[in-house]
Amino acid sequence: MARPSPRFANWTVPRIKYLLWSIGGPTNGSKSELLARVGQELRTARIPESSRNSPVRILSIDMGVKNLAFCVCDVSLHETTNSGKDIDKLSRSKSSLAVVDWKRIAAAAFEAIQPNGPEPTEAQKLLASSRKLHDLYSPAALSRTAHHVIKSFLAYRPNVILIERQRWRSGGGAAVQEWTLRVNTLEAMFWAILTSMKLQSHNGSTEDNHANSQKFPEVWGVFPARVAQFWAGAAPEKTITGGRMKVEKKDKIAVVKRWVEQEQSVSSSSASTSAQRTFDLSFSHEAKSTLGTFTSSPRGRSSRSRGSASSEEAVTGDSAAALTPDQRGKVDDLADCLLQAAAWTQWEINRQRIQNREDDDAVLRLLEHSEVET
Repeated sequence: MARPSPRFANWTVPRIKYLLWSIGGPTNGSKSELLARVGQELRTARIPESSRNSPVRILSIDMGVKNLAFCVCDVSLHETTNSGKDIDKLSRSKSSLAVVDWKRIAAAAFEAIQPNGPEPTEAQKLLASSRKLHDLYSPAALSRTAHHVIKSFLAYRPNVILIERQRWRSGGGAAVQEWTLRVNTLEAMFWAILTSMKLQSHNGSTEDNHANSQKFPEVWGVFPARVAQFWAGAAPEKTITGGRMKVEKKDKIAVVKRWVEQEQSVSSSSASTSAQRTFDLSFSHEAKSTLGTFTSSPRGRSSRSRGSASSEEAVTGDSAAALTPDQRGKVDDLADCLLQAAAWTQWEINRQRIQNREDDDAVLRLLEHSEVET
């Protein structure tokens, strides 16, 4: 176990939890455990050091067998130093996240994804759906699917791969659902393939062109609940009861809808107790075709009502709740993979800023204003 960090030893537990929340760390445990975790989290860079001065490509995966969503983002972070003057400049400057591809696919219904290419054809989908279920989800078939998906993902040449962590039970139930076993099996296969390829690349025995041209990407597992609480929940110090706010699908969809409507802008103030991004967000290339999924009006609304609705109303949670189950299913997975990449970026920005402030009072001021810092 890591030794407790003496730096924030005089801070209260809620304040330490707030610091961990701002950099994506777990917030459970005793004060000594929290202090040890702070030191470990601040020392762990989520963006490769060698790529700090150039765009970093993040591939974010929202797991699923029938509904797997992913986005490819080019992230530019500003170089940080221990100079107070430079840190002040950093606080006023913007990092950026450019989404270059953003798709939802049926992992079991295709053989390979081509970067910036079309989704599977109807013929491919029909062929996959005609297979027997026990063949489609057998270890032999699912392992081939996992290999095809990973090889196709590596063609995007990412520096960082984020994989959504799966749970074994839903709603605290005792039973483990069959579909849960399938997606967890696919997740485990992703990790096994990537780990094997990484070890082979270190030994120089891989045939993968990716390993021959650049360092093999770093692979991280990300807890979806932590991402949801960061963007659509509330910071630990700001909840009245000290517990977590329940975040629903419509809440996460509403966050992304606001981002899509406010592309390339950052809010300067907010009444929300959740985090606000401090980086510019843009969409380019193939990702632009996905924007309509979030900006289109819910099915059944008349043109008159669409015309009378304000842009603010169009991105509220009520609007997300009005979506049909099919529409919500399409945007939910897409929203999750983008929120995951955005959280990873914001956590690293916050980590750098906190790490480079030697004065605890300066760190406290940063935390108090991090949600509105521009």
